[in-house]
Amino acid sequence: MAAEAARDDVLRPRWLVGSVSALTSFLITVVAFAVVSFYFMEGVLDSETTEPVRSSLFPFPWSEVEVDPSSGVFSLTLQPGPMPLFTAALTWIATTRPWRISRSNLAGTQRQNRLA
Repeated sequence: MAAEAARDDVLRPRWLVGSVSALTSFLITVVAFAVVSFYFMEGVLDSETTEPVRSSLFPFPWSEVEVDPSSGVFSLTLQPGPMPLFTAALTWIATTRPWRISRSNLAGTQRQNRLA
């Protein structure tokens, strides 16, 4: 009886663990994008160009970083694209495993059939 109760807990999705890990992966991806962007900015400023420079950064598809060093003061525009959301969603799905709901319902139905 204890084994069956423990087995049911293993088959359930872990919503809280999935949410925390998704938030963590989102934040890690945003920080990684900021670090890569600052390296890009440093390279643009070291090149001493006076024109605005715009680029996409690897490994962040559809991202955009623009550095404008004109008029002696630089401006930095960051757009990370959808990568942080993709990593958060994939992490949530991999950690939560929502497909376990159907297994849990199936196991509960089979158990009720055995008891009846």
